Amino acid sequence: MTSDYLIRKDRFYSEFQFIYSELYRANGAAFDDLLKLMQEAYKNRSAALKRKDRSALSNMNWYRSAKEQDRLIRRKEKQERLALNGNFEQPELLNQAVKKLLELANGGAELIMLDGISGLFCIPGTEWQNKTKVHIFLRILRICVEIVCPSVLLYGHIPGQTENYLPYFGTPEKPELHLLSDPEMLPTIWQTAATRDTRLLANYLNKIGHQPENRIFYRTRDEEKGIFWDLDYTYLETLQMNEESHKKFLQSYFTGSFKESPAKAHRVKNKETGDWGVRGSSLELAGDERLSELVNAFFIQLGGIPVPEESKHNAKLLKFRRENHVFDCGADLWTPGTDNNASIGVGLYKEGQKFYGLYNFSPDEQVFSLHDPGHYRNVLSGKEVDIVNLVRLKPYGFAWLLEG
Repeated sequence: MTSDYLIRKDRFYSEFQFIYSELYRANGAAFDDLLKLMQEAYKNRSAALKRKDRSALSNMNWYRSAKEQDRLIRRKEKQERLALNGNFEQPELLNQAVKKLLELANGGAELIMLDGISGLFCIPGTEWQNKTKVHIFLRILRICVEIVCPSVLLYGHIPGQTENYLPYFGTPEKPELHLLSDPEMLPTIWQTAATRDTRLLANYLNKIGHQPENRIFYRTRDEEKGIFWDLDYTYLETLQMNEESHKKFLQSYFTGSFKESPAKAHRVKNKETGDWGVRGSSLELAGDERLSELVNAFFIQLGGIPVPEESKHNAKLLKFRRENHVFDCGADLWTPGTDNNASIGVGLYKEGQKFYGLYNFSPDEQVFSLHDPGHYRNVLSGKEVDIVNLVRLKPYGFAWLLEG
């Protein structure tokens, strides 16, 4: 066994043994079996993959750069799913899951989706969120990856609001998942398109915009699977938007039955919860190509790993994104006041680069304030622009501005 493996194993051994025994009541035989299968997986790992592991360890932040994130987006063949199949009360079940995980990693997977986290150790009649056993389980999987295949990323989906899913990143000292999906993002953007009111969107960005660098979102466009209206209704109540009536409005709007709605999406029901949502393409939801392009641009600007719809327009935005470090994880993010609820500005700053994305969610032209005078380059048009105070955007228009 090479020194690489032994060094990594020694680094985690005390914690690894302790949390495994905590989960399975000091079952030493099962823990020894786990160590043996990990050692075997390391032996079977190819020389090329071991070089990738060493490279990843030399730059622990490699997947936090926009350039590397773009590469992950394009290498879909390197992404795999691991179904998590019961409550894992028996250690043999966990060991089997680790074996399958490491087999996927040795097959060349760079990103592995852990499917079914919400069902782990689920006891009827109790809340599963933030349960101690689930976090120990995920920490064990993370340690296995760190020891055997540290270039592999673990990704998961946790439903609900930010307070439910953020704990599954773990802590900077004891991380769990590398990446999490962001269930609030899509419904929040699309409700903004329906209401033409950006206040909920700004509130959402301010919640997720100041996260530690170990918290990275993997944002996929899954409108075709269904969008369900799990929004921050505590905040919407302050805007006089009642949850029940607001959900009915959104369903009506996006299925085209609401007066003057251009949307043409379809109703879909969540079989587990019984909730109604909508599904369709970006264009069917938007009902207007300009709004569809605006939503795609907003989606691409967001931090983390965006997986947008494929188009020449989006390819241009993604190219700009991967060429500028202002889109790397850890950038400062803020929503400057625009004095106009139909429009929103999203600012990013990192290491000398400052960027603004400006978005008009209204079918009418909007003039709004940007209280940050300066000289900017319009990314899409290539034109230089001096901003003194006011900005004008066409109906459903947006602008990407890079300072300097």
